[in-house]
Amino acid sequence: NASINTQPAPAITVYPTSGSLTIGDSLQFSASGGTAPYNWSLTNGSIASINSSGLLRALHAGFTKAVAVDANGTTDTTNNSIEIRAFRLTVRDTSVIQGQLLNLPVYVTDLTGLNVTSGSFDLTFNQNLLSVQGIVQSGALISSYSSPAVNSDVPGKVSVSFAGSSALSGSGVLVYIQFKVSAVSSGSTSITPANSLFNETMPGNSKSGYFSTINLATLNVSPYTGTVVAGETLLFTASGGTSPYAWSTTDTTVATISGGGILTPVKGGTVNVKATDVYGGSGTSGLIQVYDTRVIIPDTLGVIGDTVDVPLYIAPVGGANPVQSLQAKITYDSSVIHPLAIIATGTLTDGWTYVPNITANTISFAAAGASHFTTPGVLCVLRFSVPTWVTSGRRSSLTFQQLLLNEGSPRALLVNGGVTSSAVALPLVPLLSSPANGSSNVATGPTLTWNSSSGAATYRLQVSTDSGFATLVYNSGGLSTTSASLSGLLNLTKYYWRVNASNSAGASAWSTVWSFTTIIAAPPAPTLSIPANGATAVPVNPTVSWNSATGAANYRLQVSTSSSFTTTVYDSSGLTVTSRILSGLINATQYYWRVNASNAGGTGSWSAVWNFTTVVAPPAAPTLATPLNGATAVPVNPALTWNSSAGAASYRLQVSTDSSFAATSYDSAGITST
Repeated sequence: NASINTQPAPAITVYPTSGSLTIGDSLQFSASGGTAPYNWSLTNGSIASINSSGLLRALHAGFTKAVAVDANGTTDTTNNSIEIRAFRLTVRDTSVIQGQLLNLPVYVTDLTGLNVTSGSFDLTFNQNLLSVQGIVQSGALISSYSSPAVNSDVPGKVSVSFAGSSALSGSGVLVYIQFKVSAVSSGSTSITPANSLFNETMPGNSKSGYFSTINLATLNVSPYTGTVVAGETLLFTASGGTSPYAWSTTDTTVATISGGGILTPVKGGTVNVKATDVYGGSGTSGLIQVYDTRVIIPDTLGVIGDTVDVPLYIAPVGGANPVQSLQAKITYDSSVIHPLAIIATGTLTDGWTYVPNITANTISFAAAGASHFTTPGVLCVLRFSVPTWVTSGRRSSLTFQQLLLNEGSPRALLVNGGVTSSAVALPLVPLLSSPANGSSNVATGPTLTWNSSSGAATYRLQVSTDSGFATLVYNSGGLSTTSASLSGLLNLTKYYWRVNASNSAGASAWSTVWSFTTIIAAPPAPTLSIPANGATAVPVNPTVSWNSATGAANYRLQVSTSSSFTTTVYDSSGLTVTSRILSGLINATQYYWRVNASNAGGTGSWSAVWNFTTVVAPPAAPTLATPLNGATAVPVNPALTWNSSAGAASYRLQVSTDSSFAATSYDSAGITST
């Protein structure tokens, strides 16, 4: 016996089983199980379409299901409906620097044909990062509507409602929500549209965006620390962040700073300098020390077996506190020098009462008087002796342990120095000789001279275009003579120069700085103008002209019948104009001409040589031949003849019944016969 076994057709499964779409979206469906191929359809084909591969395209709002039927007729339908909504609100990912405003665009899909005139929606977000500031309609789809209603009472949520009289169309930015980004907190948050409803009956889909803060930049301020004295400035720069930077100080009564980062002292003290970029990122320097003045102990040479005077110099005193008293403590090395006296005579403190206290290796003194000062100069002079048993080259540092002016104000920057022992005294400071200070029209290869200095072995000469000698155009030491010849200086340039003297003990101070200005450069060759080169038929009294030459004071014009100018028919110098009228030239003659320019710096090169040819001289009047003057019984068709005229190319004949030739019965020109 035979038997037949039957089995149910294999089931099929449709995926995905549900979905939420917006008009214009697509959704791919697939089926598993059963026997391919599958035939796809929808339960509501009026709101969407689906092709043979299962791709659904949303056309209108509503609900539908996807249906798949395999080759055996087995059917499956999505478990749940596919909802198609009319629109979608979208927030895109964005990031903004801390502390800034964010105009967040809320995008909407195409509203054309939906007749949308009102709507509402919510946005949720992290209230620690964002705070609602309001609504911006400009440039948005609802720009013509009245201001929307905004409710941000619930932290982390904003509700927006809008209405207008005209239906919205198109896609794009529905509205901007303005947030303030926290300047303190940092991080990220989702911004999620929710509860979107248009025309009170039309729900929409939503798509969240991701917001993150961009942390404020930390700026680097340079210099980080520093000192500045009244009358000086200190330039600060910043790096990092986004320029331009705003500058400030922690105490404007001590120092101010410009928009360009230039710090200017006001009075002694300390400040920090802060730079802030355009977004609020900042950086701060360390302590900047601000001083009202500077007090200097110079390095000084002391000759063994002699005394040495060490002045205490003070710079101009800023602020509003003239100096009227001082206290000082200075240490020294008693194995090198011995203190002898504190001298005030001839100094800024002349007439003050000094109370000194000199101990081993320390000089302390206090001084005060009725006079006061803010000007620079010498506070006082410390006199020491250098014992005979001290060897050459020993140095005693002179170090401020304390200096108080007026018990602390003005505040002084202290610069230490010392005394070095020497068997030989320093040479005297040289005196400059020539060129005289302030000279002008000095050659670009001048010789600079100075007087010999007592005790000098060699000299050093420095020349600069900067009175501070920050850069040098000449710097030569070891000069054994009292002059030096320079070369290659620039024309019409101011130069500064100075000299010091040296010997085995060291170098003297620099001489007084002198200056000179070099001579102007000779002008370039002029360019000729008219007559044009090679011109012909030029009048015998032509005007010749040329273009002015840069720096020219006057010109010289030469005219010759020889291109080598071995002889000239015109040669005039000292011309202060750029043209000249010539006279007495010969007809039908070729002339050559050239011009040069001069000034205090010399005479420039000749211009290019141009030439022109003068016009040919007109011929003499012809003499008539036949018929004779006054002849009678002349035929009515006479032959008129005349004698040839030297140089004539053609003739013109006129016949008239009027001796004034007011009217002519014959007038013919261009006649080549006589």
